[in-house]
Amino acid sequence: MKYQDKARGMLVGLAVGDALGAPVEFGYSSDFIKKLGEELEYFHDTPRCQSGVWTDDTEMALWEIRQRFNVGSFYAERLIRTETNHFENETEFIAYQEMGIDQYVFVATLDGRTSDMCRSHDGQIYKMSERQEGYNYPPLHPFCRSTVRGYIGKDYEPKMRSARNKLGGKYFVPNMSYNEWIKDVQFNPNVYPVDVPTIMP
Repeated sequence: MKYQDKARGMLVGLAVGDALGAPVEFGYSSDFIKKLGEELEYFHDTPRCQSGVWTDDTEMALWEIRQRFNVGSFYAERLIRTETNHFENETEFIAYQEMGIDQYVFVATLDGRTSDMCRSHDGQIYKMSERQEGYNYPPLHPFCRSTVRGYIGKDYEPKMRSARNKLGGKYFVPNMSYNEWIKDVQFNPNVYPVDVPTIMP
């Protein structure tokens, strides 16, 4: 294993562990955390924090990287965010393989910061055997926030999905593609304004 791979693994492990633990950090009893884990809600939002959001632990690691290796915050954050997305989606792929699920749905984030690449793939169904990271499987680009979900038939698709408003808050809409959602955005002043796409987070 190369030194660079070990360094990436260390950073991703820190960020992923931090993000998974953040929603139940401080103020929750061990019994409550155990119950969340058993119900698979550990990976969802809690009243304290959104899932997938890291804390000052990862921020301090980013600062240390910038100081020791003389790299800007943009490059340090790009590394951790992109590698974390890769790790999360690889884990999803392995889990779906073990469950015998042979198709997946590409899921982009419904807000104005999502790239053209991810917008075009949102809601598309692909075969697991034909997945290609960077082409039809996330991450598609640096800072990619897209994910996937297993597909076992139209009847089992979720009825709702989350979107983000202009302040970053979450709200729910009927399960629709990005292109369908974007039409509603133009007539709803409470959601994130749609402007020039960017690959920034």
